[in-house]
Amino acid sequence: NMETNTYYNFLGVLNEKYALTNAIEINDGVSKVLSITPSISLESVTPFTDYVKVVGNVFVDICYLTQEEQPKPRSYTTTLDFNMEVALNGIVDTTKVQSDLFINTSDIKVTSTLDLNKAIINLVLPITYNGYAFNSVVVDNVADLYSTTNELNITTNSVNSLTPSATLTAMEKIDGSVMVNDSFVDEILGNCCNYVTVTSSFIDDDCVVVEGVANTTVIYYSKEDDVKNSIIVEMPFSVRVKGENLDENFMTTVNAVVSDMSTKSKRGQEIEVFAKLYLYVDVYGTSTNAVISEVSVGEEIAPNNCALKIYIVKDNETLWDVAKELGTSVDEIMAQNPDLELPLKAGDRVYIYYQKVMEF
Repeated sequence: NMETNTYYNFLGVLNEKYALTNAIEINDGVSKVLSITPSISLESVTPFTDYVKVVGNVFVDICYLTQEEQPKPRSYTTTLDFNMEVALNGIVDTTKVQSDLFINTSDIKVTSTLDLNKAIINLVLPITYNGYAFNSVVVDNVADLYSTTNELNITTNSVNSLTPSATLTAMEKIDGSVMVNDSFVDEILGNCCNYVTVTSSFIDDDCVVVEGVANTTVIYYSKEDDVKNSIIVEMPFSVRVKGENLDENFMTTVNAVVSDMSTKSKRGQEIEVFAKLYLYVDVYGTSTNAVISEVSVGEEIAPNNCALKIYIVKDNETLWDVAKELGTSVDEIMAQNPDLELPLKAGDRVYIYYQKVMEF
């Protein structure tokens, strides 16, 4: 009895280093660049013949000092698009790819041209992409077998296989607030140093649930004390991303990025932050199949003394199942039951005659 199984074989690792270069123009007098914080988000990974196309965004937060008599810190945010082609022999349009993408922050290069009216910030952002490629293989396996003359000793082995399920993307609005108790917030000067921590991700009711917290540093000015200060605002989130036919035992890998910050003060002592959370989620699981690896012939089956057997079909039984129970072949059953309708239904009767030789 044969069955068809689909396995996913590991094809190889896709690896590419890509330098994203861009000149960012800030229409403001900039005396000094204080910090540059890039965060990277995947948008899509599309397989073609022998390569994949990787598309995404880099959100860049720049914190700087204005060019005034009393410089103030400000922040500027921009989005840079990128796409790259990463080659690997054997990739086809049905290849499943698990993706990992990051910026090598220690190798970022920054040069700037500053004047009274605007600033040009030249960035070189080194991006590293790692992808793990899996191709599906359809195999016809022997699911079960029997002999009409002898007992069989059957050995089976378990075969584990990765099962890529889905790639999901989502954008969710999140927010958070914090109280400033030791001073009064007269002016929001900017945001910087945004990052996201994913604390857990799991499957629930055909959804991927991603939980964590996004953080941003808010810079503000207190007129009464004439001081510039900063405070970290946390934005906890629990996001449900809808999928299809997701198993609770599946695993996930998550790329999460926060951007598009909007910050305001409330009643002078509460700071509120609103942002967008971008998610890219790979969902995969494992499957285990039993494969017959060895068969040996055992003792002969005792002769059948019956001349006629009547078999009542049970739920979900196939013609092959019935033939195994009766110790005969599928062809023999069809030959002796020409009016039998397939597929079998519970309660059907199958008749089989065994020829007997009588000696006198």
